[in-house]
Amino acid sequence: MGSVVISGATSGAVTLAVPDEAGTRTLTLPATTGTILTNDISQAGDTSAGNAAAVGYTSVEGLILTGQGSTSDVTIKNDADATVLSIPTGTTNVGIGNTAPATKLDVAGNMRFSAGNPVLEFNNGGPQIYVTAANTLQFATGGGIGSATERMRIDSSGKVGIGTTTPASYTSDTLVISSGDQGGMTLVSANNVENYISWADGTSGAAQLQAGFIGYNHASNYLRFGTIATERMRIRSNGQVLINQTSIIASDNAYLQVTGGSVTPVALRGGTNNYFMAFYKQSNDDLIGSITGSSGTATAFNTSSDYRLKENVDYSWDATTRLKQLKPARFNFIADPDNTVDGFIAHEVQEVVPHAVTGVKDGEEMQGIDHSKLVPLLTASLQEALKRIDSLEEQVNALKGK
Repeated sequence: MGSVVISGATSGAVTLAVPDEAGTRTLTLPATTGTILTNDISQAGDTSAGNAAAVGYTSVEGLILTGQGSTSDVTIKNDADATVLSIPTGTTNVGIGNTAPATKLDVAGNMRFSAGNPVLEFNNGGPQIYVTAANTLQFATGGGIGSATERMRIDSSGKVGIGTTTPASYTSDTLVISSGDQGGMTLVSANNVENYISWADGTSGAAQLQAGFIGYNHASNYLRFGTIATERMRIRSNGQVLINQTSIIASDNAYLQVTGGSVTPVALRGGTNNYFMAFYKQSNDDLIGSITGSSGTATAFNTSSDYRLKENVDYSWDATTRLKQLKPARFNFIADPDNTVDGFIAHEVQEVVPHAVTGVKDGEEMQGIDHSKLVPLLTASLQEALKRIDSLEEQVNALKGK
């Protein structure tokens, strides 16, 4: 290696010429105010720990910049002496506009992707967030860039789609959740609280915050439906439905209980074949009874009676003897002591016409009577009496003729 030659006037640029086997290498310092410090501003290959300041190069890593300061290893500033980028001493954290980054990349202020359709990927082939040419923000998982499956998107108008790429195609398009084959939305909470889906039309009070709601009470396992911050219907854990009430009335055996207050509790409008209500046998879905409207002015309470449903039909039986066993009585109900009525005692009727009575004597549920089931017995007994009257009339007429 030859000698180092320094040339140039003190007021102009200074050139350092270093000759070697490959020729002369030069370093030119511009004629501006500045200072060169002799603190390792050179490195033939890779830099090493402990370099106060070093610039190196390797064919694998390319340009290498190393520093060792009391607070920062690398600091890049702008012309106003403001820190643009900082790597704190002994860390691998990078701060942009931040001299104390707490993570691998800590940006103080806004960050912008200005060109193309940028992709933000977490791990190699992990979840991704990206923007399309249509200004749609999309979230994907399950593959690398270009092969991941989209899971959610926010389109340019702010509509959100989960499991669908076209949320704006639906009537209610603010949030659209599509599960494809099977799925949905699950609200999870502790087992002793209640969580809600609420509809609101303001923020000034409960009636606006909960203009409508569906709530599930995990402590007692019932589902509530409400309007104007007031519960209107409840489905209990055993399937009972309560309307305008929050607890059962008297019997726990009724699956639909309605309290009307000052309005009609239940109003039914006839549908197909004027059916207001139809009753089906659970085992085979056969129609066994109904409430229907007839001629637009009357209501009929029907039980199945088609001849095709019956066998062993007998028209000859002693109705009068059985009728005499019935014990009509007068009484008042304990709950209504001032009102005396005519009727029967259920278990006494059960001994004569069993199918007219429900329940058992002294059972858990109070017994009841379907008085319409007594009509055939009354009719048959009346017919027997009429026959006897006709026979007596014939005998009287015969005696008169003599």
